Parts: sequence; C-alpha cells; structure tokens
Amino acid sequence: DLRVESNGNANMLFVDGGNDSIIIGHNDGTNGTFLSQAAFQVVGTDATGAHIGLSRSSDNAFPCTLSFAKSRGAVGTDTVVQDDDEIGQILFAAGDGTDLSSQGANIKVALDGTPGANDVPCRMTFGTTADGAASPTERLRINAEGNILVGLTSRLFYNHTGTINVNGDGDAGIKVNRSSDNGNLI
Repeated sequence: DLRVESNGNANMLFVDGGNDSIIIGHNDGTNGTFLSQAAFQVVGTDATGAHIGLSRSSDNAFPCTLSFAKSRGAVGTDTVVQDDDEIGQILFAAGDGTDLSSQGANIKVALDGTPGANDVPCRMTFGTTADGAASPTERLRINAEGNILVGLTSRLFYNHTGTINVNGDGDAGIKVNRSSDNGNLI
C-alpha cells in the first residue's frame, strides 16, 4: 500500500495493493459502493472532490477524448468481437438507504451486427430504473442503421434507415408542439 497526503486530505492518493486499486480521496477500496471493484476510484464530499475533468488547449479542432475498447483476446491483442458484445458503459448509482450499489440508469454501447476489418456496427442504448424496480431497463436505442427505437429493441415497421419507432401502452407516440405560429411547418 502507498498513501500520499495533501494539506486537507489524509488520503489524497491511496494505492490499495490488496485490492489492486488506486483511490483518490479515500483509503478503502471495498467501501460498499458499486465502485468497490473498480481499479481507479475517485471519492469526494463536494463537487470538486468528486469531479474528474479533462481539458485540451491546442490550436486545432481536436477535443478531449475518453476511450472505451473491447477485444475478446488477451491484453494487447485485437481478437474480433461478436454481435451483442458490449464495448463500454456508463453507470449511474445512488444511495438507497442500504448501499450505493443500485443502478438508477445506464448508457451502453454494444455491437449491432457482425464486425469485420474496419467495420464495427454498433448500437447505443439508454436505460432507466422505474419506481419500485431494482435495475435499469432499456428505454431508448439508436441502432447501427441510425433508427431510433423507443420502448423496443427492434424495428416495428419500415425497413429504412433514420426511422423512429415508438412502442408503449395507452398514449404511446410522438407529440410535437410549436410555441408560435409563424407559418412554418413542423
């Protein structure tokens, strides 16, 4: 284990050798949150302490980047992935009075077809947890063809790219309101 202090934090940086994790702002890699198994953890008591920031200052159009990658092989290999393999995800959890392990929402990216050389068809999904439920359910999907699917995981109609499919009970549909009547069509 290795611990680095700052003026205001006894555990500014903590390397937990027993749990193979690096922790900023805390000294327990098994603190009962959904982060407990993460190799890199940031724990804080205010907006600054629990904030990870990226900044790029350069005279060009290139942004900061957060990258996710997936291979079916060993570290350092590029073994081809398969349809439905998840490439990356962002998870959101909140204290529920028991622990910080219950997810309230997620964003996932997964393969949406058969990959090949320089060809990686993907979908992006958004999930939320309903009141009384224990985990997120997929609510919205943008598939590899560019179709938007709300409340379903495959198209209901139209075999074209760029369609919006909505499925639900009762008043399911798309409603468009215009705040002014300026003669333009929606």
